[in-house]
Amino acid sequence: MDSATLLNKLRNNRALYEHTVSQVSETHLIEPSGKDQRSGKDIIAHLTAWEQRAIQWLKTAARGETPHSPEPGATWDDMDRLNAQSLAQNKHRTLLEVREASQQSFQELLELIQAFSEDELTVPRPFAWVWQGDPQRRASRCGNRSWQAHVMLTTRITCMISLCVPTLFFVSSPI
Repeated sequence: MDSATLLNKLRNNRALYEHTVSQVSETHLIEPSGKDQRSGKDIIAHLTAWEQRAIQWLKTAARGETPHSPEPGATWDDMDRLNAQSLAQNKHRTLLEVREASQQSFQELLELIQAFSEDELTVPRPFAWVWQGDPQRRASRCGNRSWQAHVMLTTRITCMISLCVPTLFFVSSPI
C-alpha cells in the first residue's frame, strides 16, 4: 500500500471516529456510566494512550532499534496495570484537554507516516521485535516483517478506535 492510500485510510477512519464522538452528548462524554464507570473522556484518553504507544513503536523501529512493547519495563501481561495508570493519569484532565491530546496524537501519527519514504512503507525489512515474547501474543501481532506491517499496526489501532467507539459509547451509555 502506498503512503497516499494509507494516509487516506487513516484520515477516513479518523473522520468516522470524530463523527461518532460528535454524536455523544457532552454529559455522556464527561459523566462515568456503565458497569465499568468510565466516561467518554476516559475512553478517548485510553485510545489516545495506545495510539501514542504505537507511535513510539514506529519511531523506535524507524531508528533501527527494538521497540519495548507495550512500553519499557512492561509486558503484554501488564495491560491491566497500564490501562489503570492511563486512567489515573487522565482523570483530572478536562474533556477539552483529552480531545486536544487525541487530535495532536493523530496529527503526530500522520506526520510520522508522511516522513517515511515509499520504499520504507512497502519494501519488507526484518523486525525481530515483532516475534519476541509469548507465541500466542506473537500470533496476534503483525503477520509479516515490513515497514508497511508496522504502519498497518498503527492503522489497525486507528481502525479499532473508529470501530470500538460506537460500541463503547452507544452500548454502555444511552445518549
